[in-house]
Amino acid sequence: MKSLFSSWDLPPTPKQHAAIVKMCMSLGIKAEIEWLVSNRREARDVIYRLRAQLEAKKAIVKVATGTCYEDAWRFQMKNGGVLVHGSIQVIEGARIKHAWVESTSDLVFEPQTRQVLTRGDFNRYFHPLVDNKYTLEEAVIRLAREGAHGAWGSLEFKKGNKGQLVTGNNGDNEGASIAQALNVHYNGIQWEAPGVFYCFLFTDPSTGTTFAGRDLDTANKRLVEVRKQFGVT
Repeated sequence: MKSLFSSWDLPPTPKQHAAIVKMCMSLGIKAEIEWLVSNRREARDVIYRLRAQLEAKKAIVKVATGTCYEDAWRFQMKNGGVLVHGSIQVIEGARIKHAWVESTSDLVFEPQTRQVLTRGDFNRYFHPLVDNKYTLEEAVIRLAREGAHGAWGSLEFKKGNKGQLVTGNNGDNEGASIAQALNVHYNGIQWEAPGVFYCFLFTDPSTGTTFAGRDLDTANKRLVEVRKQFGVT
């Protein structure tokens, strides 16, 4: 007689437990969910879901261009919703500053990967912390006032005689020097984690585009690419 049970009904394997623990640590999940699965089938499904969350977070770091503030702002201008500035959790629990758009239908637009997620999935994947929220009208006014797409809550512009941004809220001399050399606005530093430098953020006054660079060379290359896209030489 053929057995009604399969190997999937057996308790999770040590390898499955280890995989769940490792991915939970990378995602910053503290709940010991490896002990909540009763069989190998449930463990397999949990591993698939955790792997999807991990890949989504890796994608944020991989494609990060420093344009999340601008991309989120443009999406809001076209589609409506509430613009949010805050931070998200990425690999190994590190947090980075970020922007996204929340809709009235409980959906969230994530600009770096251009994904539209449910609010529940977005919260579960990225554990967001909100700094400020802006209606469409407020976002238009803040961009006109600040001359950059964000993060407005942390920008403290100090302009020279020609309106060029000389320094940012962090008082970072290197970022300000790069901005001065390229004749662009300096918006501050994007941190990969507390005290861990990721890149400088700038805004090109010729195109109104926010871009990133880790040094003068990479910032200049990105600026050339941005202006080329807009047909500005």
